[in-house]
Amino acid sequence: LGRRRLPRPNVVVGDFNLVEDPHDRYPMRRDPDTAVTALSTWLSNIELVDGWRRSNPASQQYTFPRLPISADTPQSRLDRIYFRKN
Repeated sequence: LGRRRLPRPNVVVGDFNLVEDPHDRYPMRRDPDTAVTALSTWLSNIELVDGWRRSNPASQQYTFPRLPISADTPQSRLDRIYFRKN
């Protein structure tokens, strides 16, 4: 059998359990470079961008707070929607 090429998706959504930018965590910290690079490379290859970050380039909002919630609760923006640039 020949190798079939799957069509590129128009949208990918999910909980990615990592952040591409340290600003998407509170307190800020980087995720492992190998994981971030793998995700970024894959998204680039299938030509998708982070829709929320593109619409909100300077915002810091989070989808995953650790419990119990307080002013110092670590938080992350793990849930994402990636879509085609066009």
